[in-house]
Amino acid sequence: MERRDLDLPDLDAVVREARRLNEVGYRKAGQWDLAQACEHSTMPMNQSIDGFVFNAPLPVRLIATLFMKKSFFAKRHIKAGLKAPAPMVPEPGHDPAAAIQAMHDAADRVKNHRGEFKPHPVFGRLTHQQWQDFLTIHAMHHLSFLLPNE
Repeated sequence: MERRDLDLPDLDAVVREARRLNEVGYRKAGQWDLAQACEHSTMPMNQSIDGFVFNAPLPVRLIATLFMKKSFFAKRHIKAGLKAPAPMVPEPGHDPAAAIQAMHDAADRVKNHRGEFKPHPVFGRLTHQQWQDFLTIHAMHHLSFLLPNE
């Protein structure tokens, strides 16, 4: 089963899409259920303010910052098959409504944050808008593996 093309403009649209999937139901085209996708997407939202639980090795950060960062934001796409770091992998079987609410709360926290953001563990320093864009693209990537039952 192939993932779907999904292009959401912002974090509010991400939360709306997660709520819609919870209402209409979905089929998995990947490994994770809706709660896992939301919980995983929520982690970097909070960690962008609180600090990350991991960092990519320096050579990866340099290559990503110099050669991949601009393309990532221009294409708004993450290729399938990349492995999440172990501390960022949620357990299956959690309540999707609770996971969606936590994602909503974290998205609001990011949108309303006026202080400095922590460096991204791969891309380094990002502006407030780049953080919102990254978090939208990241969540959109994971929701694209959930195919709505409509």
